[in-house]
Amino acid sequence: MALNLDGSDAYIDHGSATNLDDVVPISVLAWIRATEFTTTRGIVTKHTSTTARWHLRYSTVGNFVFIRAYGTTDATSTTTGGPLASGVWTFVAATFDGTNAPKIYCGTRTTLVTECSYSTQQAPVGTLNSEGFAVLRAGLQSASTTANCLIGDVAWLGIWNVVLSLSQIQQQQYTMATTSGCVLNCMYGWDGTGTQQDRSGSGNPGTVTGGTVADHLPLSCGFGAPSCAGAVPLPLPEPILIGQDSGAVRASSSLLAQRRESARHRAVTTRIWR
Repeated sequence: MALNLDGSDAYIDHGSATNLDDVVPISVLAWIRATEFTTTRGIVTKHTSTTARWHLRYSTVGNFVFIRAYGTTDATSTTTGGPLASGVWTFVAATFDGTNAPKIYCGTRTTLVTECSYSTQQAPVGTLNSEGFAVLRAGLQSASTTANCLIGDVAWLGIWNVVLSLSQIQQQQYTMATTSGCVLNCMYGWDGTGTQQDRSGSGNPGTVTGGTVADHLPLSCGFGAPSCAGAVPLPLPEPILIGQDSGAVRASSSLLAQRRESARHRAVTTRIWR
């Protein structure tokens, strides 16, 4: 499932728990499908009533930007080449170790996540700006205004208090699993528009404002999951018409049995991979 955000007043509020404050190092991962690019749009932000502490957003040309606020010079990275396309389910990740410029990664349902190219990268200078009382909200660029809300769908948000490696990010692309250091793991829409469960066990559920339930993010065989590599679905059986001879019925029954066995094999493969 997923949540559709309309760009005017829709977002998901995960509160301001202390285990979300001053998270450096940090890894932020999300599945989104953006559909409007007339202005910069927020994916997730940690923001006080007046000042952003960090946020991940995308630009009018589909580039990702991650910023972490510091006293003298903010840590910032901006991608180049427009990796985010309208209407395409996209997996995006940003990591920051507290010393070097942030890194940004992206992939899709059928392309494995890799690190992006950058137009700008800036390492932090000065003291980390504290996040005390800052709220974490998905779908916004700023907690103080809804002017730059995400327009489109958001299916998942995960946050870690460690820097995930590329291989770890690639694992999360298709499993969205709670691993060491995870402080938020929220699959949006599975709880309707009610409280969005935090599956990390860190107690950071989300409250939906203005969102509606959207179509699910199709991560299964045929959509890039590594467990499905090489799996070729069998064709649908031909319909059996009343009056067909017994030979046709036996042939169709045999094809149905083949399809059931193929489905069982894919399910076993998926369980082994997970």
